[in-house]
Amino acid sequence: MPYTRSLESIVITPQEFKHYILEQKDYILREIEKIGLIISSIRQKLFGGKDRLSLTIENELNTASAMLLDETDFNLNKFLSLNIEESNEYICGFKGFSNENIELLADLILDIYISEASIDTKNHLEKALQLYELCNSKSKTYSLKRENKMIALKKAIQEGIDSGIAQDFDPKVHLNNLKANKSLNGKV
Repeated sequence: MPYTRSLESIVITPQEFKHYILEQKDYILREIEKIGLIISSIRQKLFGGKDRLSLTIENELNTASAMLLDETDFNLNKFLSLNIEESNEYICGFKGFSNENIELLADLILDIYISEASIDTKNHLEKALQLYELCNSKSKTYSLKRENKMIALKKAIQEGIDSGIAQDFDPKVHLNNLKANKSLNGKV
C-alpha cells in the first residue's frame, strides 16, 4: 500500500516558502524576458538586416503570428480581431507581457502595417495605438518616445481618414512605384 500524507501534516518552513516564492518570481521574469526576446527576434527577422527578402504584408503577419503562437501561445490574428476591451483583457491574461513587451508588440504591428495601404491598415494602426495607450495606463513613468509614436500614429490615421477613398487606385502598384523611385534615388 503506497504511503500517503494528508495536507494537514505537510509543514512548510518559512525558508522553504520563501524559496518557492523566489522560484515562481524567477519563472515569471524568465517568461517576460522570453516574450521580449521573441518579439524582438520577429522584428529583426522581418525588418532587420540588409539581406531582407521581399516579404508581403501578409507573409510578415503570418511569420510573426506563427512565431508568437509557437513560442508563447499568443494568437496575434485573434488579438488583431478583438475589440479594445477584449484585446486588453486578452493581452493582460499573458504573464509574460510586461509594459516593455506590450510596447514591442505595438512596434511590431506598426512596422508591419505602416507601409501598407489597405482597408485593414487603419484598424491595425489603431490596434498599435491602443497598445501604446495601454502601456501609458499601466506604466508608472512617462515615456516621451512612446508619446511621440502615439502622436505620429494619430496623425497618420487622421490623414488617412481625411484623404478619403481613392478611385481606381491600386495600393500595391503605388507601393511598388514608391519603392522603385526610392531605389532610383539611391536611398535603399
